[in-house]
Amino acid sequence: MNQCKQNAAKWLRYGMLSAVTLALQLTVLPGLFPRGAGPFLPPILLGCIVTFESGGGVLLYALLLGSWCDAFRPGELLFTLLYPMLAWGIQRLSQNVYPKTVAAAFAWSTVVSLLGQLLYGLFHLWMPGYAGVSALWTVLAPELLYSLLFVPPLWWLVRAMSGQAAAVRR
Repeated sequence: MNQCKQNAAKWLRYGMLSAVTLALQLTVLPGLFPRGAGPFLPPILLGCIVTFESGGGVLLYALLLGSWCDAFRPGELLFTLLYPMLAWGIQRLSQNVYPKTVAAAFAWSTVVSLLGQLLYGLFHLWMPGYAGVSALWTVLAPELLYSLLFVPPLWWLVRAMSGQAAAVRR
């Protein structure tokens, strides 16, 4: 199979993984975690994928993932703008420097999650009807902790789908 077809098949697998993960995010996970603070998996998925991928594909993926997150919040474009910028920044920082390990995925997932949640809280600070930063502090730590529990399985799946499992084992 030529490189173009392999690349298309890989991104199709990533898309299917994203669809399953996002379906779990909407259906199963909300009822499993106490006090309304459950995992938020899109930044974890982005952190795992950016660990293995680079280039325009990741930026397009980040744009689509951010659009999905904002689709349930009418009138907002926060994640649509934030995720591609973070993916671009992480690519610049990690270009051939950081290994493609689960530790790197933890680091990038934490960065994407924290910045996303902090900006979301600050963004809603000035909007009427939202709790803003005051509620952010009670939700941020449990949500981040619950979300980071999903890094190892998602990293493993992304590693297998990226075709780089043999290179990571070395």
